[in-house]
Amino acid sequence: MKGIYEKGVISNRKIREELIMEQIINNLQNEGNKIVTSMTQGIQKISDFFKMVYRRMKWKNLSILLFFLAGFGYGIYTASSEIYVQVKHWMNVQEVNTQKKAYSNYNKVQVVINPGETAWSIQRQLTPNEHNLQDAITLTTGLNKGIDFGHLQPGQIVYFVKAK
Repeated sequence: MKGIYEKGVISNRKIREELIMEQIINNLQNEGNKIVTSMTQGIQKISDFFKMVYRRMKWKNLSILLFFLAGFGYGIYTASSEIYVQVKHWMNVQEVNTQKKAYSNYNKVQVVINPGETAWSIQRQLTPNEHNLQDAITLTTGLNKGIDFGHLQPGQIVYFVKAK
């Protein structure tokens, strides 16, 4: 059975995944650095403000300061939650784009399973020049949610990818 590694050579899929992950990490680091710089500057300004307020404030006004601090903490929490949502959305968009590129090399075909056929044997017939069938099988499983490829039944209709 062919795996991701074959005689020390990494499959194209693995290389694509690593390049995409490297791009995502670089973009997140850049965005993270901008956010950290912005937050650091904001925190410094707020710190300076509190130092000035503390010097002028009497102890009886401490409750106002604590209330303000609680509001500030809630604001940071809300902002970080929004950043998380935006990053997650961006990563989902990248994943969809990657899938579109992967499917662009194949056509979707409908196959009726015959006795004795396996997903691997069918995929090998549909993509005879494919060096690593795992990439094509992975795409095929994505087309058929809920189908157990280890137990295909004769007469069952399954979608496979076929090389263009």
